[in-house]
Amino acid sequence: MVDPSANDSKERKIIGIKHSKMVTGFSFLIRREKGTTAQLFTKSLKLPVLVEGPYSSHLSLGTLAATVPQLVCIAGGVGIALILPILRARAIASSGSTRLYFGRRSKGLLSTCGLEELQRESATLDIRVRVQERWDLDEVVLVEAGCYEAGSHGNGVEILIITCGPASMIESVRLAVVEANKRCRVGIRRLLDGSFS
Repeated sequence: MVDPSANDSKERKIIGIKHSKMVTGFSFLIRREKGTTAQLFTKSLKLPVLVEGPYSSHLSLGTLAATVPQLVCIAGGVGIALILPILRARAIASSGSTRLYFGRRSKGLLSTCGLEELQRESATLDIRVRVQERWDLDEVVLVEAGCYEAGSHGNGVEILIITCGPASMIESVRLAVVEANKRCRVGIRRLLDGSFS
């Protein structure tokens, strides 16, 4: 960290870094409050961290979604907000097969997100909605991948799954993708997820 009060570049002081050894890592700026963040400041807390990657800096979600032959979107509740622009782009491009599995607690969001209009605009979109009923995500992923039998080749095309919704739903999709990839020689190539709290 550079001391911002130093005017001359020769006078700038490095604060809190030992010059003898550089360490790769992450830094988090966290305001200590009363709940969980207070626990982060105790010495006994061990915090496991999962880091996924590497990610290509030149690859956008829109570009990726437009180029895959088969796109499967799985959304729960307001997670549809991430999925809608992708579905619109696929509808305009009319490229490949696109299927949405959308689960919702009530019908209220259905009328405002415009899925019916989107379905009418494109023959390449297959939109499936359940209200007050959960999707069997294991079955959804296995069907889309064509991986019902162990050792099968799957459906033979590159599949991208994009999912957004509650953390428990996203974890179920992840586990289903792992299972599909164990069963098939050619399974799910990419899984992108977005979560909210």
